[in-house]
This record gives sequence, C-alpha cells and structure tokens, in this order.
Amino acid sequence: MGFVGFEPDRVRKLVTALNNAATDAYGLSGDIANDLDEATELMRSMGSPGPGWSTPWSSPGDYYRGALTTVAQGAPEIAAEIGRRLNHLLACEHLAADGYAVNAATAFDDAPPPDEAKIKAAVDALHAFLTADHGFNGNQDDLQRIIDLVGSLNPAERQAFVGALTDADLTAWNNQAQSADFLLADNGMTLDQIHALSGLLLPFLDRAQVERLAKSLTVLEPEFHDLETDVPGSYTWWPGDLGDNPPDVNALTQGELGDCWFIAGLGAVVRQDPNFVAQHLHDNGNGTYTVTFYRDGKPVPITVDGTLPTNTNGSKLFVGNSGWAATGPLWAAIYEKAFASYLGRYGATPGKMAVKIRVVTPDGGPISYGRATGRFFADILSGMICYIGYLMVAFDKEQRRALHDHICGTRVVKR
Repeated sequence: MGFVGFEPDRVRKLVTALNNAATDAYGLSGDIANDLDEATELMRSMGSPGPGWSTPWSSPGDYYRGALTTVAQGAPEIAAEIGRRLNHLLACEHLAADGYAVNAATAFDDAPPPDEAKIKAAVDALHAFLTADHGFNGNQDDLQRIIDLVGSLNPAERQAFVGALTDADLTAWNNQAQSADFLLADNGMTLDQIHALSGLLLPFLDRAQVERLAKSLTVLEPEFHDLETDVPGSYTWWPGDLGDNPPDVNALTQGELGDCWFIAGLGAVVRQDPNFVAQHLHDNGNGTYTVTFYRDGKPVPITVDGTLPTNTNGSKLFVGNSGWAATGPLWAAIYEKAFASYLGRYGATPGKMAVKIRVVTPDGGPISYGRATGRFFADILSGMICYIGYLMVAFDKEQRRALHDHICGTRVVKR
C-alpha cells in the first residue's frame, strides 16, 4: 500500500498553515474590532446622529469580520480532521508494510490510528483460546472474551486482525463456536454472541475478507439443512442488487421454505409503508447487509453476507420472485436470511416443523405473496364458523384441503 496524489509532509504543512491562518484571522479580527469601536466613540464625541454609530461594532459576525471569524473558528477543526486522517493513513501504511491486511477504502478514515500492539494481542488471545483446555465449564465465557476483544478494535484493526488469521485459525474458531449437543450447555456461541460477532466484523471488512469468513466461519450463517426434511443445497454468492424502492411485493414466491406467514407479513408491512425496506435494510457496500429488527421495542441490527441458499440446479431455495432473472433484486431473500439469523436458523412455523408439512399450490409449486396473505385471512374464516372449515379436510379424500385451502387454491403436503 502506498500514497498516490499527495505527500504526507506537505499535508502536515497544510495542517500547520491552517492553524496559523486561524491565529492570524483571530488577531486581525480583533484589530478591526478595536479600530471600529474607536471610530464609533470618535463619531459619538463629534455628535454624529447616524444610526450605525449608536452601538460598538465589535460583533464577531458583522460585515467586516464575518469571514475572518469563519476562518478563525473553522480552520482549526478542518486542520484537526486532516491531521487525524493523515495519522490513520500513515498507521495503515505501517501495518501494510508489516504484512497486515489493510482496507484501502477505509485507510483515510477519520478515526484513531490503528494500534499494531492491540491487533497482535487480539490474535495471540485467539490462538491461546484455540489451544486451551476449557474443561467442564465449557468455552462460552472464553468465546465472549474474544468477542469483547474484537469489539475493542477499531475498523482498521479488525480488518488487520482477520487478515492475520490463517484459514486453519478460522476453521478452528468455527469449530469451537459451534454449539455442542452434549451434557454441557455452555459450549459454543449463543445466538446473541453470533449476532454480536457478525455485527463487529462483517460491515467493516473488504469483500475478500467477507468471502473468507463465509467459507471458514460458517457459524455466522443460519442453518437451513435441518428443516421439515433435509434440503440439498449450499450457500452461493448471488449477483444483483437490492432492487428499486419501493420494492414490488406482488411477484414474491415462497420457495422451499414453509414461511408464508413471514412473506405475507413482510408484504403487508411494505404495502402499508413503501419506504420500510429502505429504512431497515442497509447495503454495507462490501457484500454484506444489515437489517434492523425489533425486540421489546428496541432495535436489533442483524448483519449477514450476500450468500443465499441455492439448490443443486443453481436456483434460490427459498423466497424468490417469479419474474426475476439471475441478477434480479435480492431484497426479499436478504430480509429472509437476516430473519433466519435473528431466529437462529431457517425454518417454518413450529406446528409445521413438528409434523413436517408445507403449503404449496395445487400443482405442488411455491405459493405467492398474494396467496400467502389470502390464506392467512381465509384461515381465520375456517375457525370462525365453528371450525367447520377445518373439518372439510375429512371429506376431501384426494387432497385433504380445508376451507381456506379451497378458497386460496393451496394444499398442504408432507415433506
């Protein structure tokens, strides 16, 4: 990493010149104020009736001193910011020379300069954690200490920290972070810890580092294989962007996941507030996205990368859009992934998960947003008429459809 377009020494001189200009402007402004006030007193003593001489002219914002006041007050702030950014850039260049990863996009940030000692301490702490015997107490507290260390690093230090880890380090960290289904309940990261680590790392890395984490630190990805039945597929990077605002909810399709309730709810919110997605879904510009949910009225930001569950044919497994090309808008799929991360995994409603069923169209295809919404309200109707709507299942020998399925053209199938 090197400098292009300016020289650090000349930038330092600019900082000094701005500070000197502020000092000179302040002094000159004071001299002018004194001269104006003396002139005011002189005119008064001569009995001048002019209204402009009734009070002293020493206000910092007057016609004669306004520009000088702006320089005196603003130049030190500008000089200080340039100095901070230059110190950050020089520290990043030093890190790069020592072999650490540096994100060029953030090298000139207005932030404290990265501290190589802090980065090395964090890397050493992780290595010690990975080789430690955590005993019968489990590793959850130790995992939290690592997360706290990452949180104490600024963005440039986090980039360098991840860059200093080998693929073997990341894999070992991932193994330690996986929840254990043993007698010990305090092994592996909790859901809140996963959310915290994702939020501390993903938005601040460059795209190459994000892709490394997507491959090796898979604990940050919500699980989707253990659904009603196993779904073959893998996470794949999808091209495209989030799409236009407001988004089109009419063409949404459910895919292989029994979350019609989620699609219907999301669509209803967007219809009520077309700007909802733009206000709650942020593109971090590095292949990651942050979606804001709420818990007890308080915002809960969830950050995920842009990989999406994909089947063996190369199609999205879950929420999609019947009109999308391969590069179509991704907003609904990203929102669904963030919600899965918020809950801990992809999955259907608890009832459907228990009995292994899903809702489809009569020909077995995924249901649309409109059908999902209609079925939700039609389901209420089935219950309102003394639950007769549900009893219709017993008389529909072919497809076992309830009243709300007949109304909306859907059926429930086993997975």
